[in-house]
Amino acid sequence: MLIIDEFEAAWGIFLDKYNLRKHTSMTQLYEIRLKWDKRCFKGVFCAKMTSIQRSESANHMLKTYMPPASPMHVFVRQYMRLQFDREREESYEEKRTMIGGAVRRTNLAIERHASRIYTRAMFEEFGRLLIEATAYNITEIEKMRKYVTVHNNAAKRKKNGAGLSMK
Repeated sequence: MLIIDEFEAAWGIFLDKYNLRKHTSMTQLYEIRLKWDKRCFKGVFCAKMTSIQRSESANHMLKTYMPPASPMHVFVRQYMRLQFDREREESYEEKRTMIGGAVRRTNLAIERHASRIYTRAMFEEFGRLLIEATAYNITEIEKMRKYVTVHNNAAKRKKNGAGLSMK
């Protein structure tokens, strides 16, 4: 579907066909459609993650909760369980962050900002990647288009090659 009107019409037909107009999960799913409707991803930076990768990630998560070829009522029940479990995990991480706070490794502005917006677990991963990124010297070859990265450790440079061009 290329236009919003087509989606809205098809969604309404789907709800009527299966008598789902008052189903809580379907209502919630519709309300968060901006997170899964691929038309809404146009122009959104996703760190080179393709819609197929997002789909594969969601499929993997769903497969841990339900067997293949599950009937619709099992799918809905297990999907609700998946949502509940994810919300519980997010709530746990948010509480862990409020209680323990984020431990910053540097005083960089980007790290201070990340410590305010990420949960503690996500911030720890961000901090690990931030430190890992400092192991490289980056030289801009072509403004905003081409860069050469060189690892600071000579042994790693020999193992991985002299430099990595990025576009």
